[in-house]
Amino acid sequence: MSASSWATAPASSPSTPSPGCSPASCPAPGPSPVCSAAIDYSTEETNYTLGLTQLGAALQRRSLVVVFTDFADSTTAELMLENLGRLIRRHLVLFVVLRDEELEAIVRREPVDADAVSRAVTAQTLLRGRDVVVNRLKRLGVHVVDAPADRIGPALISAYLDLKRRDLM
Repeated sequence: MSASSWATAPASSPSTPSPGCSPASCPAPGPSPVCSAAIDYSTEETNYTLGLTQLGAALQRRSLVVVFTDFADSTTAELMLENLGRLIRRHLVLFVVLRDEELEAIVRREPVDADAVSRAVTAQTLLRGRDVVVNRLKRLGVHVVDAPADRIGPALISAYLDLKRRDLM
């Protein structure tokens, strides 16, 4: 399953919610719009190209863009990286990655049979690919929050406060 959502707030000022804001109508008129869409769960792959392109076109001024994802394959990651590269030219991007603790546990577990070895190798390959993407994001200038799901809230708040403290917004 994939979860798709987009949310933005101008990087330079406090925000006021704009109910009913959508990618087509965002940003709402006014001094400090905030746009967000309801989280929509589906079995379809997230279309980063369409979503990030629409978001970039809708934003009229420098904004903080927070992207939550759990990219699963290199093709999806490549499309996402390409489109994030366009966004970071004008906006501050904070990328939130949920650490896959199940994959990490599979890698740490001592394999007891051939199937366990196969699972461990596959899990290690997926984790290595994930690390490559996270490192590429950082090289692009994207700020990354990488934490387990149960610690993502405090990690995200800490990253946001760090960006404010460094006067990046």
